[in-house]
Amino acid sequence: MCPVALSVALRGTRASLRLLPVSLTLSVLQLTPGGKAAQAGVGVGDWVLYIDGESTGTMTHIEAQNRIRACGDRLCLTLSR
Repeated sequence: MCPVALSVALRGTRASLRLLPVSLTLSVLQLTPGGKAAQAGVGVGDWVLYIDGESTGTMTHIEAQNRIRACGDRLCLTLSR
């Protein structure tokens, strides 16, 4: 069964989530309570499929973290649950 993807746009100076690589897919490990990601509906266990339109399928964990940290005041994530 193919999971449904959810796109989330985060605004602010910092993304408030931690990622965990799971079976070549990046997964949200932890959220900052009350942070922008939590407010936008991101959940622990969500898979991160795209960061600002770029597939995470070939990204390393470090590359994904760096892209999220460098996002400035806007970040668009495509997630799957």
